[in-house]
Amino acid sequence: MKRIIRYFALVTCAAAILSGCYDDKTDFPSEETRITIYPEIPVFNSDGTTSSGEDSYVCAVTVFEGTAVSSMSWKAEPVTVRDWASVSPASFVMQYTDNSGKHSYDVAQPGFEVSMQPNTGYKRQYDVNVTAEDGTSKLLSFIQLGQKADAEVTVAISELDIPATGGVSDVINYETNMAEYSYSIAYEGTEKDWLEVVDLGVGKLSLNAAAWTDMEKGRSAILTITVGTDATSKASVDVRINQLKNDVFYYVFGASTAVDRINAVQMTKESEGVYSFRGFIFDAGTNVLCFNKGSRGEVYPVYYLKNDGTIGSSDTAVTTSDLVVPANGIYSLSVDFNTMTWVMNPVVKVSNCLPDSELPNYPTKDYPTEAGGVKTWMTVSLHWDGGAATGTYKLGTGLAPGHGMGGYPIVSTTTAIVRDGANETVENGGTIAELVCKDDASVTMASRYGRLYSQTESITGAAKGGLEAMQWINFPQGEPGETYVDDAGLEMSLACVPPAKLATYEASHAGDLVAEAENPTLKIQIQGICPFGWHIANMQDWKDLVYATSAVNAADYPVDAVNATYNKIATVLKIPNAAALLYGADWETQTTLGTAPARSTEAASFGWNMFPTGWRLISSGWAYGPDDGTSKPGFMTFVPLMADSNGDGLRHRSWRVVVTAQGSTLTFAATHVVGEGSATAVRCVKNYNSK
Repeated sequence: MKRIIRYFALVTCAAAILSGCYDDKTDFPSEETRITIYPEIPVFNSDGTTSSGEDSYVCAVTVFEGTAVSSMSWKAEPVTVRDWASVSPASFVMQYTDNSGKHSYDVAQPGFEVSMQPNTGYKRQYDVNVTAEDGTSKLLSFIQLGQKADAEVTVAISELDIPATGGVSDVINYETNMAEYSYSIAYEGTEKDWLEVVDLGVGKLSLNAAAWTDMEKGRSAILTITVGTDATSKASVDVRINQLKNDVFYYVFGASTAVDRINAVQMTKESEGVYSFRGFIFDAGTNVLCFNKGSRGEVYPVYYLKNDGTIGSSDTAVTTSDLVVPANGIYSLSVDFNTMTWVMNPVVKVSNCLPDSELPNYPTKDYPTEAGGVKTWMTVSLHWDGGAATGTYKLGTGLAPGHGMGGYPIVSTTTAIVRDGANETVENGGTIAELVCKDDASVTMASRYGRLYSQTESITGAAKGGLEAMQWINFPQGEPGETYVDDAGLEMSLACVPPAKLATYEASHAGDLVAEAENPTLKIQIQGICPFGWHIANMQDWKDLVYATSAVNAADYPVDAVNATYNKIATVLKIPNAAALLYGADWETQTTLGTAPARSTEAASFGWNMFPTGWRLISSGWAYGPDDGTSKPGFMTFVPLMADSNGDGLRHRSWRVVVTAQGSTLTFAATHVVGEGSATAVRCVKNYNSK
């Protein structure tokens, strides 16, 4: 079998075959014998072909002694002989094509071939042992999918709390594609045999627990649900069972927490009768926030918050209340069941965020989403300067005249910039006068249309006057791999999401849902300097805004709805006509050009009011603002989504959204260098339940 590999790809191939990199990715020398294969083992399809469509798998085998290629012989044998699979010697042939493209050469490497017969049953595994002459061996496993679905089992809950009084629990429901099932319990600690499974047939069970009298601690066990058989396939899922200590506990649930009774969250006991909860609470229309006493599930009476600060009680399910949730966000809730009163306070992470008193200065508008809901956007960029509490520098910077004013020479990637008055605006201790509105010279353009903020300022609220102290810095929201809980209570692992990754998802609403499930940072809600209950527009918000522009069906600048997908954002990058609906009417009246951008006739009713605030870069200063003079005024904002990181604390890029040269195209780019100045506009979106 011949593998045709172009020259540039062959470099990687040769490296994989000949260099024999260590599994731990180090280059530490070793004299041990090692066996490597190339290419990687694929998954076999049920019809016997590989995942890449080949009739069989052929690989090259290389034996190393230390770092040198060895001449010792080797053999490949099945661990267990199967009548549906075989392994035999073969040559792995690669075709080299030189840079001129005129000459090709075939090179053969000793290897072996694995073939599979069609599999009409369940998934199966074929193991092959490759053994070198000196006895060193490498075990290789080949997986073949079957025509029959493998066993699957999912359960609605991962953990269940049982009160100290014991008794029969609520029904635990699970879903499976198999008729066979079994249950087992593994006890933790010294307490055994205090749980009994009540079999209710496939798909459901309950537990009968003995009473527990210990007032100091609870006890736990692991319930394992196993489905299928050895002859078909098996799958299992675990549920942690906690029997609480002999004390009183309360559980919070309800529409305003997006948690149902069976998954109610246990509150923290602060003192006798006083319990607390911290989490995302939002306006759900019915605004029900309830409490169970003793356990989750159907327990009565049920307690609920009333808007007058008292606790109500009901012997039936509560479906509505008069509770008013002022803003969707993380709250700290304290409930005193002694006095039947409650207190709820917002949890604000950023001290320099826009205060509620400033909200009347920010008009808003609802825009439709493909999921059938709406998102509320501020229809003007943030122009909050941090107020009187800031120090040497204000939060962000105003807009400066001309093109290229306020730049600093970059000495190195880590050398701090020495700022001077000639390159700063008056408010930040400099001599540059900010641009003022043409219809009112007493009002700065930045205070009406938006200031420019560095990414660190936007997320942390640390006032820097729109400029970072160094050229390259870390991500202000945390580095890849760190666990982060956003301002809507969604826990996620931070990760880089480059265009190539987004491009792998289907260009559809279903594909977007998969992308968000696998990359939750697409919908990360970071309050930053936005007011409480709002967040810096994330990638999902921008995707939904593109959808909203398509829903207009503008005759002059139509937007194709298929572009409102992560796939198209990543592959097209430049969304035709979307910017045409975002322009504000003041774009040309407040600029020196006096010429109109590519604005749709529907832009006024769309009401997003984009203005050419331009941006500020560390080396080139303010650029492409309303007084730029280059005929290319523009708009730019960053998206709090990592695009890539080299992992050494220096070079990091996030996504950004840009409109340039007064065009109709909305550009998405994964090239916003964090810390390279890059002061941009900030748009805020009202928080929503993203779970």
